[in-house]
Amino acid sequence: MPFCPHLLKAHASKPIACILAALVAFTVVCTAGDAKDLKAIYVSDIPLRDGVNLAADIYMPESNERRPAILVRTPYDPRLKPPIDFPKRLAEAGYVVVVNHCRGRYDSHGSFMPFKNEALDGFDVVEWIAKQPWSDGRVGLMGSSYSGIAGWQLAALKNPHLSAMFTIVAPEDLYKDIVYPGGAFSLATSFWWFSVVDRRTTQDWQFNNWEAALKHLPVYKIDEQLGRKFPVLRDMMDHPAYSQYWKDFYSMDGLYDQIDIPVFIVGGWNDSFVAGTLDTFSGAQRAAARANKAAGRVQALIGPWDHLGSLTGLGTVFGEIDYGVNSAVDVSKVAVDWFDRWFKNKRQETWQSQPLKYFQTGSNQWKQTSNWPPPAAAEESYYLHSAGSANTSAGDGRLSRQAPADEPDDKFRYDPLNPVPSVASKHILLSSSVKNIASIESRSDLLVYTSEVLENDLIVEGNPRLVLEISSDAPDTDFNAWLTEVGPDGRSLSLLDGAVRCSTYLKPKLKNSQLNPSERYEVVIELGSLAHVFKSGNRLRLDLSSSSFPEFDRNLNNGKDNCKEDKARVATQVVMHNRVASSQLILPVVH
Repeated sequence: MPFCPHLLKAHASKPIACILAALVAFTVVCTAGDAKDLKAIYVSDIPLRDGVNLAADIYMPESNERRPAILVRTPYDPRLKPPIDFPKRLAEAGYVVVVNHCRGRYDSHGSFMPFKNEALDGFDVVEWIAKQPWSDGRVGLMGSSYSGIAGWQLAALKNPHLSAMFTIVAPEDLYKDIVYPGGAFSLATSFWWFSVVDRRTTQDWQFNNWEAALKHLPVYKIDEQLGRKFPVLRDMMDHPAYSQYWKDFYSMDGLYDQIDIPVFIVGGWNDSFVAGTLDTFSGAQRAAARANKAAGRVQALIGPWDHLGSLTGLGTVFGEIDYGVNSAVDVSKVAVDWFDRWFKNKRQETWQSQPLKYFQTGSNQWKQTSNWPPPAAAEESYYLHSAGSANTSAGDGRLSRQAPADEPDDKFRYDPLNPVPSVASKHILLSSSVKNIASIESRSDLLVYTSEVLENDLIVEGNPRLVLEISSDAPDTDFNAWLTEVGPDGRSLSLLDGAVRCSTYLKPKLKNSQLNPSERYEVVIELGSLAHVFKSGNRLRLDLSSSSFPEFDRNLNNGKDNCKEDKARVATQVVMHNRVASSQLILPVVH
């Protein structure tokens, strides 16, 4: 899934075609005249088992010898050309590159149903490739984002012709990584992506008033405000809790043992899918170990890049941070080296000696490790403290390694009609980079907890989470958190953020799926993944509220079907930190 309309204003100076061109980097190709000794053929008669025919744009060296093929399956426009052209690079390296239009998209027949048909359709396309006169019978998989997900789905079917896979920014699970992270509906990204794939070809959305549309209630009918109908997305909104419904769309849960080909995984710390991308690395690595596979069959590279930057690896500035020239990696060359290793028996270059190579932000250095989280990381708790007035950055909220004694609760009022804006939005694609969020820290509906000045560097590598002891007078509500690093200049740079929807998280414990205002509950906000050095002289900060809009839909606090309601109520939220209920930020720290 790509970026969202929340960023259109920021990208207003860029033509829409240019934005899309970057988005679909893996589906984009040169014409035959752009590269010497390459040719292209175009087909629309790839047969599927149910009688539907698919189309593909195929790029290959001019000579007629049989070669390995690299399959890219895409729902996006295959005609646009980005600065870095993977199909061209792979064809120049001696591969046939098959850019296959997904069912119901562009020149392929049938109806597009997101995620539903990619495994079996991909299997049939591989069978077709293996029978072609230019194929030596071996096929590799390559793709980013949706195309990478399609690759994982296909790889799990164990087609005998598959030999290797290279996937970028493709997370593990549709529910937890994309549509409902923390149980809250990923509003902006979901509506933008479905607007992209709503019809056979990508439509122009610049005439839509996205800001007004996303504010519309009920959420269920936002598509009508955009002049569209999204029946699949509405169906997803009818299933706000994780279930077999979501596994039937896309989840690698329980499928890694069916992956028996080597896989290389690329992601970026500024990409909203990085936690799910690392989950695929860990899942595939554990499965390979259970199957006694040779070392080196599962590798990963995580740079400082965002969603689009991960496609090339060549950018160095994301959000408000310049990570330096050392952060750039030619991802297309890594892909060629990976396929050459498994198809041509060439030795992989020695720049990566451990299964996972990652860029440590803050120090801006490359590191390597055997597993994620790194074995050296150990969890440490930073406890929330205050005298009952942690509201705003001028309040008395503190973070400390010392457990709380008897302290008063912190409270704030959450009004869904005046939500905290998504200044930093880890779950809005193309808006997930590090940003200064000091502008929202003066709001009274934000609790702010700040550490003392760090005397030494604090190295955090792994998956931070926040354990909150809370109560609310609403039948249902959300809690949102931001992990930031505060410099001497007062900038509060948000590194991670996340949400939890109480009714979803606490469902087994709730009567009639509603909160009891007199009861204390423990909820956990998963903040994602990072490898970062909080520098000495800076401070660690945690911001806490009940909204981040339009990153997530606003919980209307009424305990009903949130996406179908148009009435909101104000909630009084309580965060506890005392001897019995010690709210704490848990960080994986490396000493």
